[in-house]
Amino acid sequence: MKKLALLFLCLSLLISCEDDASNVLPNTPPEEESSDWTTLIIPNGREAYAITGSIDDTLLVTTWTKAYFTTDRGSTWQESHDFQGPIYDMVRRKDTVFALLASGGLKDYIGSPHINDQVYASIGSKYTTDYGGTWQRNTNRNQHDIISPIGITISPTGITYRIKDDITPLNADTTFYRTNHSTVEMYHEGYWQTIDFPFEYELNNLYVDDDNRLYVSAATWQYVQDNQIQEPDENYPGLVYMHKHPLP
Repeated sequence: MKKLALLFLCLSLLISCEDDASNVLPNTPPEEESSDWTTLIIPNGREAYAITGSIDDTLLVTTWTKAYFTTDRGSTWQESHDFQGPIYDMVRRKDTVFALLASGGLKDYIGSPHINDQVYASIGSKYTTDYGGTWQRNTNRNQHDIISPIGITISPTGITYRIKDDITPLNADTTFYRTNHSTVEMYHEGYWQTIDFPFEYELNNLYVDDDNRLYVSAATWQYVQDNQIQEPDENYPGLVYMHKHPLP
């Protein structure tokens, strides 16, 4: 009798395990691991662009059409605002964060070092004073004067970081090209140094928080292919990578 009871228990456990396995989402991507980088995934973000705040307090990220924030180090994300389109960069001035509506303007970056023909975001049409908790419309005329270089950021210690794309020209005069992937560089001690970033993705923007931790927002298309995700586009994640250790 005991043997029959034991056999029944084993069969029950086996059936239970099979039921649990059938409930696992087939397109759930494996967790990416790196000794230096933490992966932050924004469900249904589709793409990540601008970043501000801090992982230790409130981290605010703009995505394909919306902004999201996390207060628990990326475990959960709350919708902050629906911009009806991408916000490619944000500018923080004291306690106010401006969302920059337009992008694509080319102008020289006057910094250390000087960079020619840098793409800029502009027009600070909306702002938040609580890192995405609430948003207000900027009615001041200064909104057109609020600009920021996309893919360039400066740390609190004065180090310049930039995104550098690895590209393949598609015609002889290089007016059209394909971006294969991006690297991250920092201008330190008089020259550009490449930072080890183990994921071969096209990158969208950079940010350094007050504790000198670097954040990188990445395009999603290669991530979707690598992980064989077959969800609809609107269910694609937004991707942010945070360097685990403060940089110079």
